[in-house]
Amino acid sequence: MKIHEFNKQEALNNMTLKLTILNDALKKPENPNLELYPKTVRQFNLWESKQNSIELNKRYGPIKKNANSTLNKYPEVKAELTTLLKLLTLAERNKEKNSKPERISKLKDNIEELKKYILLLESYTATQKVELLRTKEHFEGEINKQNSIIRELKETIRNGH
Repeated sequence: MKIHEFNKQEALNNMTLKLTILNDALKKPENPNLELYPKTVRQFNLWESKQNSIELNKRYGPIKKNANSTLNKYPEVKAELTTLLKLLTLAERNKEKNSKPERISKLKDNIEELKKYILLLESYTATQKVELLRTKEHFEGEINKQNSIIRELKETIRNGH
C-alpha cells in the first residue's frame, strides 16, 4: 500500500470514528459538562481528542482534525454528518425542554421559600410596629409629665415663689 493510499484510509477511518462517537452520543448522551461535540461541519473538522474527557478518549481512541477538502471527497460521510448534527441539535433542544419541568419545580420551591421569608418579615415588621407604638406611648406619657412640671414651675414663678 502506498503512503498516499494509507493516508487516505487513515483520514476516512478518523472521520468514520468521529461519526461513530456522534452516533453513540445520540444513543446514550454523556455528561454534557465533560464532553464537547461539534455543532457544525467546521467544528467537526477541527474536532480532536484533547477536547473531550479521558474516558471518551479511552473508549474510542484518538481522533484528529481533518481538512474540509478531505470531508468533501466523501459525500456519503458528509451527508451522514449533516444528518447527525441536525439530530444532535434536536436532541439538545428536547433535553432543554425536558428540563423545563425541573426548572419550574425549582422556581415553585423558590417562590414558596420567598413567601415564607415575606411572612417572617411581615411578622417582624408587625412586632416592630407594636414596639414603636409602646415606645411612642411611653414618651408621650413622659412628655406629658414634663409639660405638667413645666406648667407647675411657671405657675410657681408667676405667683412669686
